[in-house]
Amino acid sequence: DSYQAIMQVIRTYLRGEGRVILYRPNGEGDRLEARASLGLSTSGEIVVSDDHRVEVIAIESLGSSVAQAYRERNYQLEENEEAVAIPIVFEEDSLGVIWVGGDLSCDSIQVGLADSLFRLGTEIALVLRSGHVSQDLSEGTVSADDLLDL
Repeated sequence: DSYQAIMQVIRTYLRGEGRVILYRPNGEGDRLEARASLGLSTSGEIVVSDDHRVEVIAIESLGSSVAQAYRERNYQLEENEEAVAIPIVFEEDSLGVIWVGGDLSCDSIQVGLADSLFRLGTEIALVLRSGHVSQDLSEGTVSADDLLDL
């Protein structure tokens, strides 16, 4: 599963520290739903969930760093600088958001870490986009334009 692989890369990058939530838009495009998490359970396992009710954020929510990162396609440091929301962007399209925070070895999220995670977000976008095209290929619904966009 691509979510499992993505979370494993993030875990390795963060050296097993912190909490991470991967959000993706719902089918209607009006909410972001938690699809995978890391460090939220006491076991420290990566949890990939089909129960999207766990965490849902309205895309138009003004008080949410996650929603703002998705809308503006740029990372958003939370006020206390203990968390950052990183957009997953493919070309001009927002594909989701990675929220990272809590229990990191530094006292606050540094701009350098946020920049590095932003670059990682663009790589994750390629994985998600490739996975989508692979699914379309297996279902026979892929178009030539999609293949050229990769």
